[in-house]
Amino acid sequence: MSENQDIILLYKRLSSSQARLALATLISAKGSSYRRPGSRALIVDNGTSVGGLSAGCLEKDIACRLDSSTTEPFCLDYDLTAEQEDDPRGFPFGCGGQVIVLVEPLNDPCIASDTMSALAWCDNLTEAGILCTVTSSGHHIIKPGNRARISDGNVEWFLPQDQVKDHALLGAEILRHVNAQINPRTALVPFQIGSAVVQVLIEHIKPTIELTIYGDGQDAMALEQIAILSGARVERLGKSAIRTGLTNMPTSPYQVVMSHDLHLDRAIVERLTQQKLKYLGILGPRSRTQKILEHVDQLSTSLSIYAPIGIDLAAETPGEIALSIMAEILAVSRNRQARHLRDSTGPIHHGSQTLLAAILAAGASSRLGQAKQLIEHQGKTLLQGTISAVKNGTHGDRQDIVVVTGALHEPLAAIVDDCDAGLVFNSDWRDGLSSSIYTAVRWAMSQNATHLLLSICDQPHLSASHIEALRNASLQNQDCIIASTYADTLGIPAIFPASYFAALLSLKGDEGAKKIIKNAAQKDGGVVMVAFAGGEIDIDTPECAARLAQLKL
Repeated sequence: MSENQDIILLYKRLSSSQARLALATLISAKGSSYRRPGSRALIVDNGTSVGGLSAGCLEKDIACRLDSSTTEPFCLDYDLTAEQEDDPRGFPFGCGGQVIVLVEPLNDPCIASDTMSALAWCDNLTEAGILCTVTSSGHHIIKPGNRARISDGNVEWFLPQDQVKDHALLGAEILRHVNAQINPRTALVPFQIGSAVVQVLIEHIKPTIELTIYGDGQDAMALEQIAILSGARVERLGKSAIRTGLTNMPTSPYQVVMSHDLHLDRAIVERLTQQKLKYLGILGPRSRTQKILEHVDQLSTSLSIYAPIGIDLAAETPGEIALSIMAEILAVSRNRQARHLRDSTGPIHHGSQTLLAAILAAGASSRLGQAKQLIEHQGKTLLQGTISAVKNGTHGDRQDIVVVTGALHEPLAAIVDDCDAGLVFNSDWRDGLSSSIYTAVRWAMSQNATHLLLSICDQPHLSASHIEALRNASLQNQDCIIASTYADTLGIPAIFPASYFAALLSLKGDEGAKKIIKNAAQKDGGVVMVAFAGGEIDIDTPECAARLAQLKL
């Protein structure tokens, strides 16, 4: 049973009682945390809860805050960096993160009904969907806890019909934001509605795993139990049900064949191979699977067959075998390669990457004889063009992108502000490029970044599409440096995981990030290369500036 189902069932059971209930939603997480944004729990004032935000401590704290006077939604900030039980900063998790939780008392039956309807919609999705929740609002009509779904390009509010018109403008802004995203992720997004700022949690929700199991052995029954505990919707068919239902096979995207009857398994697989499945697992050794498949007339080219089935856990017992199969199904559903977490230096949660960007613009342009940052190209200064490329390529907000200034701080500050980016001053800019990298890395560390994009501002051919290609590669290879390649070299723009921050901080004088990239490239898989057409062209000398000017003619 899914967490949403657990929440709905507990609410139905207690809604007519005197118990005080609240829905708690994790809406923001910086650094390490037990769960990620979008996680929910239904909390009862007696400390009972279903779903989950933490290992239990946060839920108990929220339960203590529920009383008869608590009727409006409110947010709680939790510091998880504390290590001592009496640490006044927060809970002694020692995780190194911070989370914000939206708490919605479910006193009003109408509001609670809309909330449960939204959760039921999420639970019944067969394709990925988007749920939007207002978390804070300065608007007199739009309220925290208001929810909408995006379906077929339309925003539909879980509100009475007479209130929907008041939310139309916010719905249009949300839709514009969602349509502009190329690589969407769950995030808090602020919207300006008139004179008010409305903050919305936009969740990209994957459908519940729908799994069909063919078999009635102990391993099949164990898999059914583990899959249900994992939140999957499960249908298990025993041998008699299989024989009578071969003409009308289930269409769930995840299917496991484990009847221990070669002829029956072959008949099942023959009928499944033309379906659009995300996962077809066949129990048994390779030789047995080959006997099954060699009698299949035509295999779909898009069919993903997993045989031998499961993650290699050296499983022996039915329970262990079931565990290895469900682990593989979860990994496939989340496009994750199963491995030991201790072998990963990146974040535990895939997609939990906190990517910040720093544009290095502190130099005095002494070789050029003029401020390279202010040279115009295609109607913009090089600095403006770089900020635009980085912002659009990373989908970052003002707080996610900074320009590191130095010699030309004052003339650049106004440009940076107009471009809606942040500013960090490097007082040691005379010490060379390494000082700007040091400034950028220290800023990123203060923001709990998991990854840092470093860029310079004198590459006129830099585009948002190239920055986005770097970002996409980083999401798929979170432990690696993602470097630009041009003219037989590796360089920046480049994205560095936090595991390389110490090396960046150790650079001296005019040493740049290329040194770190070169060292990492000597290790297998340490660097992922992304081609950057025109990346070798930078504006360092009067001759380069003259050639750039010629391009305008």
